[in-house]
Amino acid sequence: MIVRDFYYKGATRLVAKEDNYGNSFVDDKDTDFGVRYVGTDEEIEKLNDQFVSENKHLYVDEVYAYEIPKKGTYWYKHHCYGTPEQYKEKMKIIKMKLMLYKERYKKDGAFIV
Repeated sequence: MIVRDFYYKGATRLVAKEDNYGNSFVDDKDTDFGVRYVGTDEEIEKLNDQFVSENKHLYVDEVYAYEIPKKGTYWYKHHCYGTPEQYKEKMKIIKMKLMLYKERYKKDGAFIV
């Protein structure tokens, strides 16, 4: 099981607004957003293909592994900001989420968070 965060660009969504006179209308708003996938490489590819086909005009901008970075790596240095206590707390949260994802994956298979 692996966990990856995909960041997309190019989506539009309808946003309900109200003007100064109390008239309601709907407007398009560009959105950039992220989706977290849990599964194997093949399952994640399938989920991504399905997600993109259901949400037209999307393209993947960036993909990151959601994991605890190994000491000495680029990502360890990238995530190691703030005080040592803040870093330890962040890594504790990531570890807990990964454990929850693993349990859910064992029970249900691949999924989108």
